[in-house]
Amino acid sequence: MVLVDGKWDLIGVVSVVMMVVTSAALACAVLELADDSPSMWPGRTYTNIVIDSDSNFTPENGVTGGQGTEESPYIVSTGHMYFKGGAGVRIANTTARFILRDCIIEYVWTGTGCLVPSGSGLTVTNASGFSICNVTFWGCDASLSRCQQFSILDSPFGDIDAGLVNCTGVTISGNGGSAFSLTDCSSVFYENNSRCGLTATRCPGMEPRNGSGGIVLSECDGSVVADNERVRIGIAYSDGCVIRDNDVSGMISIGGSRDCEVLNNHVYNSTAGGVFIDRSENITVAGNLIENCTHHGIELWHYVRNCTIVGNTIRDCYGAIVLRTTSGCKVYHNNIMSGRSANLVLDEQGWVNSWDNGYPDGGNYYVSYDGPDEFGGADQDVLGADGIGDVPVTVYTYLEGEPGVDHYPLMEPYTIP
Repeated sequence: MVLVDGKWDLIGVVSVVMMVVTSAALACAVLELADDSPSMWPGRTYTNIVIDSDSNFTPENGVTGGQGTEESPYIVSTGHMYFKGGAGVRIANTTARFILRDCIIEYVWTGTGCLVPSGSGLTVTNASGFSICNVTFWGCDASLSRCQQFSILDSPFGDIDAGLVNCTGVTISGNGGSAFSLTDCSSVFYENNSRCGLTATRCPGMEPRNGSGGIVLSECDGSVVADNERVRIGIAYSDGCVIRDNDVSGMISIGGSRDCEVLNNHVYNSTAGGVFIDRSENITVAGNLIENCTHHGIELWHYVRNCTIVGNTIRDCYGAIVLRTTSGCKVYHNNIMSGRSANLVLDEQGWVNSWDNGYPDGGNYYVSYDGPDEFGGADQDVLGADGIGDVPVTVYTYLEGEPGVDHYPLMEPYTIP
């Protein structure tokens, strides 16, 4: 119902609903006309290209030049091609070198109804030494399996998925679109891909750089995620990874991993938390600026051990640093600038964690701390200010047991040397 002059107008609601239903019906009617009749699509022809051996690199299959060698690869250019079933372009079991370039591969659905399935625009299987360059896919996806030493370059994929399975020696650069999905791939160079989601499983040593979009790595040991813009990053079951120098418009999450580092990232405007770590150990979170998060700035969740939280600045999140069921963690030299919770720091098991690095290195800076600084020394009993508050900060906990204590709160924000 719509509120009009203080009263609920049921007629207005019905009118809006009827407009939505009518629009949907018209959309379905248009889709039901989308067949391959000449009157509907004058001049359009539908093509499927199949190259399943080197002998099929022919002009009839879009070859415009080249000899299939490393020095002179075949040039395959289909122009703007339409297909309505099967794979638009299928290449399999070839050894010749080729470049598929300057194409638009468009899937045309000829069925009825409102739910339009996607087609397979390109499949490449058991091929090597090729490139895909400046190829646009409309309404269809691309899949490559058991391929070696190839490139996907400068292709505006157009909101589709490109799936790679059991591939090695891959360069993916300069593309734009919705998502790349990699499984069991190795020696992957992934750089300068904008608005691209990346999901990689069992792909060790991934190095996504200088791109934008979401990045999710699972079982990808030794990966480095660096220098990306407007990304969201998730790492799972991956040891020895580094996440550094990224512009993160969302969350960084790490789960089930060991010996990872989260360094010098700007994390902001997350509708969840800033940095979230779960069931992991030996994780270092250092030098990050985290701000404007709906939830906590840094949160260590369940079964997190031996982590170091150092040199971060957190502001305008709900809570700043929250430790749940953690142990052996050290938290120091962080700047707790502002937040919405009454308790910006929380430690459920404070007696097994440390909130300072001893004297004279000190603990954390709390913008709300108003203790005096009249004494110095390890016991703060030597007359003379030393930049460390004389009164320790007790870290909030709602559980039984000794709370965490920052024995040496800093009087000024910490500056990374």
